[in-house]
Amino acid sequence: MKKNRSHQLTRYLILTGLAVCFSAAMLSAEDMRVDFTLPFETQWAGTVLPAGEYSVMLDSFPHGRVMSLQQGAEYISLLVPVNMETLRTPAKSQLLIMREGNTATVHILYIADLGTAFHFPVPKRYEVHTRLITRADEPVFIQRIPVTISGK
Repeated sequence: MKKNRSHQLTRYLILTGLAVCFSAAMLSAEDMRVDFTLPFETQWAGTVLPAGEYSVMLDSFPHGRVMSLQQGAEYISLLVPVNMETLRTPAKSQLLIMREGNTATVHILYIADLGTAFHFPVPKRYEVHTRLITRADEPVFIQRIPVTISGK
């Protein structure tokens, strides 16, 4: 009887170890870092960001993604997209920013490696312009900021 319990414990420890290793590999495969430079003051999901260099860390969760915004090593904000969209056509990784006068607001974060566009809250008057993002004759108040992807 003692031998049987020992066998069960060994099997349990091996399976638990494999599950932990597999989960860690899955999480690290999904985590990404997005680096970009904002050339002007920008609003993003209720946070006002001065011009400068930033990073967004994408962490996978069972029901979607949560992003943390950082400037250097300093945590700034948690970002939760209002919508995730699978891209039908390839796009470069970039931030799509809507500008109106001196106000700039991040609207979409495109990540080409994932084939995904993450939409963030913007004033309602901007929503109509989301259909114009792939057109060559887009209005001048839509600005694209290139981003660099690392990780994954």
